Amino acid sequence: MYNKVKALFKRVVYRLNPDIKFGSFWSEFWLKHVEPISIFGHWFILPFNGQARRLFCFSVISFLFKPTIGIETGTYYGTSTYLFRGIPTLRKTYSIESNSAFFKVSLARLERQVTDGNLTLINGDSKLEIANILAGLDPETDRVIAYLDAHWEGDIPTTKEVMALLDWRGNWVAIIDDFEIPGPEGFGYGYDSYNGKTVNTEIFNDLKDFSILIPADGALMETGARRGTAYLVGGKARQDLVKLIEVNLPLKLLQSR
Repeated sequence: MYNKVKALFKRVVYRLNPDIKFGSFWSEFWLKHVEPISIFGHWFILPFNGQARRLFCFSVISFLFKPTIGIETGTYYGTSTYLFRGIPTLRKTYSIESNSAFFKVSLARLERQVTDGNLTLINGDSKLEIANILAGLDPETDRVIAYLDAHWEGDIPTTKEVMALLDWRGNWVAIIDDFEIPGPEGFGYGYDSYNGKTVNTEIFNDLKDFSILIPADGALMETGARRGTAYLVGGKARQDLVKLIEVNLPLKLLQSR
């Protein structure tokens, strides 16, 4: 019954005004009358899909690695973009979104960070934009931490994004969302596939000079969307960083190329 009433309401309202939008007043008003659990169960409004283990690993790696530049591909609504602000060693964060509608939403949400100069939002193709960003960085002194989550709408730009990091020749760490974890049924972790192509180690078959770490525990130890995560490490300091990560985090080395 509820769904029928809801559908009828939407048809009537949108027929009267197809472009109707709630402003800040009515949005906040209705949110105060919504049961919180009905909202916060949605992965897309939570940083890193609501995955506590991934957030913990991101935080500890940031502490161990001390990055100076943050790069995110696939801004979406900007929910994970906020987390880069918590890394004290970062001097700048760049986030790239190809979808114009999502870009506008994230720009509105993150306007203060953009105005403060701590964040640059880019509406474009991550395969091209990440290379442009890296071209302006110093591989001898800068250290990049990247969150690669631009694979959607049938496209997997992750390979070229990692190629750009390798070509840059500085020290970097890349965290990849929706990654297929090897093992029986991926140990419960979800992953993405598009047109017969899966986000897994095979997309890196032609690349070398980096290491791949994955969760050492099954998905039951994770929260939220429980999507698979890969942690790639590259650069001259990668061997030492990989050892530190294995000692301090529930991650294990999958491959070192």
